[in-house]
Amino acid sequence: MIEAQVYFAGIEENMSKQLQKSMSEFFVEAKQIPGAEDAILNASDEIRNGVILTGVVYGKGTIDKIEELGNKYRLLVLAQELTVLYEKPKG
Repeated sequence: MIEAQVYFAGIEENMSKQLQKSMSEFFVEAKQIPGAEDAILNASDEIRNGVILTGVVYGKGTIDKIEELGNKYRLLVLAQELTVLYEKPKG
């Protein structure tokens, strides 16, 4: 089992326990998606159920899989300064 430490950057006071749980579970599952290991996921400061996706993802369908997972948890996934590479560099 993969464990993830989740930081809500001081906005947890405004979040329900259920939303915190949903985001935590989403973050753990999203990092297990092949191609999403270098993605950075953070709770949005402006949108209550928003998640900001930054960093790097690999593969054409990775973003779609992350968005589908977000839908499962009723989260809005927003990309910001995201790099999409079709293949992970070898090395």
